[in-house]
Amino acid sequence: MNRRDVMKLISAGIVLPNISWASLSNMKKEKILIAYFSRTKNTFIAADLIQKNIGGALFEIETAEKYPTNYQEMVNIGQIQTENKIKPKLKNNGNIAAYDVIFIGSPIWNSRLAPPVASFIAAHNFHGKKIYPFFTNAGFGTGYAPEYIKELLGFNYETDVSIKTDSEKNKHNLLKINQERIKNNQATVAIKNVDELQKWIEEIK
Repeated sequence: MNRRDVMKLISAGIVLPNISWASLSNMKKEKILIAYFSRTKNTFIAADLIQKNIGGALFEIETAEKYPTNYQEMVNIGQIQTENKIKPKLKNNGNIAAYDVIFIGSPIWNSRLAPPVASFIAAHNFHGKKIYPFFTNAGFGTGYAPEYIKELLGFNYETDVSIKTDSEKNKHNLLKINQERIKNNQATVAIKNVDELQKWIEEIK
């Protein structure tokens, strides 16, 4: 992506305007993967914004068996899986071998890492790669997720960011809301603290 293309995205409100060109230049030297799991599209919107600002390939983490759309059913399943550290089978584990830098995106469930993301991490050897987790949540923080990622990786990652979004608890039709936002090029309104995400991206070298 050249400077002219980035400026077009900035004018459309898609790319963060304060990203330094030096940072973009440094990141271009490395192969980047942005892996994410997203039931409601909250985490996808964050992943998409990161990609539009630094490039890289998007990889959606998907479970072999789909989760229910009913909110309360989902809460019950999520609680059982997170508390027992269950790792659901994935549709595709993906391939991380070719990448130097890997962003890992997860919603926070029950103050914990989403189980499909745990499955993805457990399926690979991340040693020698730079890892940058990003977490979407309804304002209650990252909970136990950072420590669990470190446990799964077997080493400490670079830095992470907590991204505040709408809550499915308050908006049971959140998926449809976000799909409409994406369709109308208004996806960034789903992120309540874009400034913090911007600062995080700027600090990544």
